[in-house]
Amino acid sequence: MTTKKRCAELIRLCTGLDFFPADAPARELLVETLRRRADSDEHAERIIDRWIETERKAPVPADIVQLARDIPLGAEGAIPGGCPECQGQDWVVQETKEHSAAGRCSCPRGRFLMARDVERQGNKR
Repeated sequence: MTTKKRCAELIRLCTGLDFFPADAPARELLVETLRRRADSDEHAERIIDRWIETERKAPVPADIVQLARDIPLGAEGAIPGGCPECQGQDWVVQETKEHSAAGRCSCPRGRFLMARDVERQGNKR
C-alpha cells in the first residue's frame, strides 16, 4: 500500500518543474491521485522518477494515472532493456525508400511494448 506521506514527498520532487501548481488543493489532488493509483511506495517512486526523467512540466492527475498503468508493478513485470538500435527508447525511426515512420523496435523491449499496445487497445473497447 502506498502511504500519503511518501506520495507527498515524491510530489514535492516535482516542484522545480514548469507549471507546478501553487494552489494547495491542486497539489493535494496530485498527492491523492498518486496514493490511489500506485500499488506501493516503490511503484509510486518509479512513477515519479519516470516523470522527472522524461518531462519538463509538472504532472497533472491524468499523467499520474497513465504512468501508473504504464509502469510495471515489480521486477517480474519489468520492461526489458533496449538493444543497440533502440537504446532503450520506446520508439525508433524506421526508414524506407518512400518515407520515415516511428515504430517499435524488433528487440525484446519493442515486442514487449507492442504487446502492451495491443492489450491497451483491447481494453479500450
